[in-house]
Amino acid sequence: ELASNDPFSDEVLNHLRYFSKISSLAISNSNLRRELLINERDASILKEINKITHNVVNAEDAWVPISQFVDLLNSSLYPAGICLYTHQDRKGAPLISKVERGLPSKYGQLEDLALTTTNAQNQIVKHRDGTKKNMVCSPLTYKGVFFGLITVVRKKSGQEAMALFNTEELNILGKIANSIAQSLRDISLNDEIKIEKKRVTSLHTVMKYMKSIKANRDDPQKIMKTLAEVVDGIIGVDRVTIFALDEAKQELFCVASKSGSVQDLKLKVGEGIAGTVAKTGKAVIIKDVYACPDFTPDVDKSTGYLTRNMMCMPICDTWNKTLAVIQLLNKEHGDFDSLDEEMMAKFCEELAPAIKQVILESQFDDETRADHEEVHISNLVDQFKKSKGRSVSFAGNVCHRPVSAGGQLRSLSLVRTNMESSLPPIIGGKTFLSMESIQDFDFDVLEFSHEALVPVIITMFVHYDIPSHFSIEISVLDAYIREVMSSYQNHPFHNFYHAVAVMHVAFMLLSIGGADDYLEMTDIAGILLAALVHDVDHPGNNNDFESKTFSTLSMKYNDRSVLENHHAATAFMIARRPKLNIFKSFSTDDFRYTRKIMINAILNTDMATHLDMLKRLVVLADNLAGRDPESAFDVTDMESREGLVCMIVHAADISNPAYPQFEMTKKWCLKVCEEFSLQAKREKSLGLEPTPFMDGLETEYDIAKMQIGFVNIVILPFWKAVGTLLPKIAFLVDNCKRNVGKWNEIVNQGPEQLSLNLPVRKKTEMFKPHQHLFPR
Repeated sequence: ELASNDPFSDEVLNHLRYFSKISSLAISNSNLRRELLINERDASILKEINKITHNVVNAEDAWVPISQFVDLLNSSLYPAGICLYTHQDRKGAPLISKVERGLPSKYGQLEDLALTTTNAQNQIVKHRDGTKKNMVCSPLTYKGVFFGLITVVRKKSGQEAMALFNTEELNILGKIANSIAQSLRDISLNDEIKIEKKRVTSLHTVMKYMKSIKANRDDPQKIMKTLAEVVDGIIGVDRVTIFALDEAKQELFCVASKSGSVQDLKLKVGEGIAGTVAKTGKAVIIKDVYACPDFTPDVDKSTGYLTRNMMCMPICDTWNKTLAVIQLLNKEHGDFDSLDEEMMAKFCEELAPAIKQVILESQFDDETRADHEEVHISNLVDQFKKSKGRSVSFAGNVCHRPVSAGGQLRSLSLVRTNMESSLPPIIGGKTFLSMESIQDFDFDVLEFSHEALVPVIITMFVHYDIPSHFSIEISVLDAYIREVMSSYQNHPFHNFYHAVAVMHVAFMLLSIGGADDYLEMTDIAGILLAALVHDVDHPGNNNDFESKTFSTLSMKYNDRSVLENHHAATAFMIARRPKLNIFKSFSTDDFRYTRKIMINAILNTDMATHLDMLKRLVVLADNLAGRDPESAFDVTDMESREGLVCMIVHAADISNPAYPQFEMTKKWCLKVCEEFSLQAKREKSLGLEPTPFMDGLETEYDIAKMQIGFVNIVILPFWKAVGTLLPKIAFLVDNCKRNVGKWNEIVNQGPEQLSLNLPVRKKTEMFKPHQHLFPR
């Protein structure tokens, strides 16, 4: 009623002031009530959180309390949907939806957002039907560790759906999310405890059956059955089958099976799941075998069995060479997981040696050679000796050299003569070369097949009457040699040919060099055996590589003569098998002494010991000045004989530069340089500095320069000392000098030469290094 320009009266102003105060009190009261309600709600939520948290400890199913947390969030925010994502099995696995309320995963880019969220995000997302709604996505972290995330989609529609979650709602989400994260942490810890308990139980199971495995060493089928039972005890499956690999036939054959008549089952390598695993060497876990293209249902159809899931794993030796495949069908509780794979991998690694032994012995039993041909060989040798009317007596355990009728020591050269005349040219279908052709430094093992070299090796043993003296059956010696042969890997240099070449030179130093005059029978047997096995199962790289890569063997032998220790151990492990035990008839004293000198000789092939041995030989050679060379050695002195044994084996190991023909020296040199180059490439691929003298060997000029320095500094001084101590083979020193001259001729031609084009070896032919504990 007042004119527009008239001022408010005092009365009106007083009314306004009063109304303002009343409104202010009302608003303040409303805020207090609202805060009280919020506090009551927060207290109620905290109370529920505490109650649920307590249930986490006591709940049989740890996911029940997690679902209760999600229900609490659902009743507090009334959202359109909630989804909790976490790792499926273990940390590091893909995130999957574990608890859902509503269908939030259908809202726009929720899945992509869920997999990339690291911080809480409060944003608008688009529904597939075109409507827009607000969603908040919060990570579940506890003490910096990420366990999953939770997403909440607002329920309100229209314009209200576009409003972001407010601070109070985000606080509620934060409290519950923190509690869920703690619960997930507890679940994770409980899972780890269960896993460790399972690991310990598995270990106890393995240890429990190890005694049974050892007790049944002579019964392969019992061992395999035991292994199948161990696997069932570790994981719990309906069926376990172990397939052995026949490399020659490229075939898998069943050697043990639990709960299933598949004993006669054979599979081709590369076919089916087991065949594919044998070919690739990689384990597989299949949750639905009928969805796998490699699965062949023929066995299911023929037996009426239904396979659901499967884990198939290779069983490998030290060099990752597949020996067998183990197949597990239908896990009793759920699907196979990464923990099952981890435990089975450790189990297979521990029991691979036992499985290898079982497979080899099983194969030996199947070969008629063991039962027929080798017995025939032994009988023919015995008959031939009897037809010659030869009888040799020995002096018992103390001195193992032949004695005359008067009891005096006879020279072993007499035995050499007798044995040369007594060895038949053909035994059991095997051609034995004449001693005249073998007893020559020009004898080239590379001109023969592996098979043809077996009788050559036997001939060298028989030359010294070792099988007869130690009662070693020829069939057992033949089987041992063949197993050693198969245990050498296919490397350019460190292979079976190198073993036979070293054994041959050692034989030459004994027979032509006259070293056998200063040794007993046990010494000679030890030298020939040590030379044969001195590099068995060599990986194609040196000790330094093993140490630099922290290989299993370097850990086992503490970086001390790693490979040499492995070679010696492998040689005696082979001999532990009943049908390969060449030491079976040795007396206890003879075996202990032979084992001792073999191990010493093999360990002294480590080039790290070269200089120390050279110093001792130089002192010994200097002391001979003006005296009879025979005074250097004393056959009655055990220490003297042991030193001579080590000298002979090491000299034979580095004898390539001493061959009479340069072409032989060159062939072996190119082989060792090829192996050096492979190691250098391997080192580079692992990010290691390549070994200097192994890198850059691309032309004959490069190799010739390396050889000149190596022979002049390392080889010649050693052979000069050997030539002084064994003057009958001093001409080998001249051979070294003459071959150095040939290398000098190559160097004088200049470096402008074509690459050697060393043969490129297939991956399967390249060396297989030991497993590395710390892969780079």
